[in-house]
Amino acid sequence: MKNICFQMNRKAWIVALMVLCLSFPALAQKITVTGTVTDKTGEPLIGASVLAKGTQQGTATDFDGNYTISVESNAILVFSYVGYDSQDIAVNGRTSINVVLQENSVMLNEVVAIGYGTVKKSDATGAVSAIKPSEVQAGLSTSAQDLLVGRSPGVVVTTAGGQPEGKANIQIRGGASLSASNEPLIVIDGVPMDTRELKGSSNPLSLVNPESIESMTILKDASATAIFGSRASNGVIIITTKKGTSGAPTVNFSANMYINTPRNYMDMMNADQFRNFIISNYGEGTSQAKALGNANTDWQKQVLRTTVSSDYSLSVGGTYGVLPYRVSVSYTNNNGIVNTTKMDRATFGLNLSPKFFNGLLSVNANLRGAYINNRFYDESALGSAVSFNPTLPVYAPDGNIFLNYTTYSGTGVAGPESTGSSINTLKALNPVSLIKEYDSQSKVYQSIGNLQIDGALPWLKELHANLNLGYDVSRSNVDNINNAYSPASWKNGSDLPYVKGIGADGGEVDMLIPTGQLANLPKDYFIKSTRDGQGRTFHEHQVRVNLLLDFYLNYKKEFDAISSSLDVTAGYSWQKFRSQGNSYTRINTGDYAGFQAYPTSYYRNDLALVSFFGRLNYGFKDKYLLTVTVRRDGTSRFSPDHRWGTFPSVALAWRLIDENFMASLRPVLSDLKLRVGYGITGQQDLGDDFFPYLPVYIIGNNGNREPNTTSYS
Repeated sequence: MKNICFQMNRKAWIVALMVLCLSFPALAQKITVTGTVTDKTGEPLIGASVLAKGTQQGTATDFDGNYTISVESNAILVFSYVGYDSQDIAVNGRTSINVVLQENSVMLNEVVAIGYGTVKKSDATGAVSAIKPSEVQAGLSTSAQDLLVGRSPGVVVTTAGGQPEGKANIQIRGGASLSASNEPLIVIDGVPMDTRELKGSSNPLSLVNPESIESMTILKDASATAIFGSRASNGVIIITTKKGTSGAPTVNFSANMYINTPRNYMDMMNADQFRNFIISNYGEGTSQAKALGNANTDWQKQVLRTTVSSDYSLSVGGTYGVLPYRVSVSYTNNNGIVNTTKMDRATFGLNLSPKFFNGLLSVNANLRGAYINNRFYDESALGSAVSFNPTLPVYAPDGNIFLNYTTYSGTGVAGPESTGSSINTLKALNPVSLIKEYDSQSKVYQSIGNLQIDGALPWLKELHANLNLGYDVSRSNVDNINNAYSPASWKNGSDLPYVKGIGADGGEVDMLIPTGQLANLPKDYFIKSTRDGQGRTFHEHQVRVNLLLDFYLNYKKEFDAISSSLDVTAGYSWQKFRSQGNSYTRINTGDYAGFQAYPTSYYRNDLALVSFFGRLNYGFKDKYLLTVTVRRDGTSRFSPDHRWGTFPSVALAWRLIDENFMASLRPVLSDLKLRVGYGITGQQDLGDDFFPYLPVYIIGNNGNREPNTTSYS
């Protein structure tokens, strides 16, 4: 009996298992779902997206708003359409699902910054683009400029050399000058930044953590940028950072890890192909063939690498009593794909935005700081990596005077007997030596802040007075070190002959001077020796200060009786820049360690800008829009006779989408507007030339002169 019972139980289990297996296809069985997607008025939405959540399965509605999709019976469908809130709806075995999407009022009435004010995006008459970092996954960006890549037509971001600090060139609708700067003006929380590159850092966008950005507005055409006058020819990028919110404190923390790796390598000859090429074209026994080695070195892979990087961001926002606040800190560690390169950045941000007297007085205080530590590389290493001999090893097997790096001396490969004077300066240097024996680092401290006060009178609430006081201060130290006796130091060593002479007091004087100035030496000086191969450090220190005062009045009112709206702004702006620093070169190793090769060079440059500006926005029936701006700019860069310039603009727009005859297309088009504009902009940023109208004379280096008959021992 026990045996029989066991057999029956086993059969029961087998049957149950078979039934369970047969039920799996039923659970995963797909069904066809059909339906219609409309807006709240019943109009069909043409081209609305219908997607099975978590999959790539999707379709779009036809001209009548109908859709058909085959999904699993327990799937969740996501319905979305431009300008409308998306909806997630569970299928639950249904084969017919009709959906009504609601308009996204925030999107349709989105407010964008246009310089000294804001306007609804739908009412903008110029070429304006708005970017929301929350929509482009700001946490995956190490620099604010990463948010611009591919996000707006006409905006091109080109990285420069792959440096990890995020250095890049940004152009809006192409370059506007052959010799002046083509970088756009960057405005952070109402403070126009210094467009010149900070020593040891990239553009001002590196100061701001992408997680702290609320919105970025790009002004492109002349009618939109003319309000910034003499700095607007390359477009304007306006950044608004996040502020405190009402209610209990909200804590946000994000952590991201990245893997950085070279995507492609240049297709070059390998060692065997290169040997065959040289021998086939020059023959064995020639000087070219004698320069070949027995190694197989991929120089690109010797200087490039795969790295892991990370960043962390923490923010706390809320309201303490009547004081809205937001505090944020972040840390970014970005290791570059070129060996030894990296960026470490720590940022801090504080925003306070209280309001008083029932909102008649608003105060917005911003404080932002950053510490950035960069390590760069000799960019010629990448060129050497695709031009250096692949048959040579990284290090010479028998050693040589060039720190044992394989390199060229004279017409052949350097051997143990090589001396610095015979290095071949026309051929590429060993790429690995350019990476490992060159140490370029910078330490940058930067802070930006402003206090913005906006007030209105109780009996005239339409008129607001706005005062903006801001600053931008930075300090940087840069050290570029070529290690002693490296191939690069041997190559550049002859530029600094070491000379000895008799000074005015009768004592001996030692100094290092450029070769081109030897002819200027007094007769009692003579060349003592040349310090080939000595390592050198180039040090540069810079301090920059940018101070701002803006004051403007703004009057905004709706006139319902005549279906009109009026927005008028008039103001004054004062901004002063100061840049000062020093630099020198010194010997950092050997018998003359600490010897200063060149005297310390000091500089200071000051620049002041004074402006008067005005803008009028007029709208009729919210369909016909007019914008007129004018700015009068004065800059200390130019002579008193040409110091001032006037920059006007006018723009018209017609919101076609709001016309009655366009009603049938509203479900298809989120917006349709015709614009025409005209404007004049300027460019006063001429690089480091702060007084281009003044003739400047410098002492020549005798590059072109009559024959010199003076001889030196």
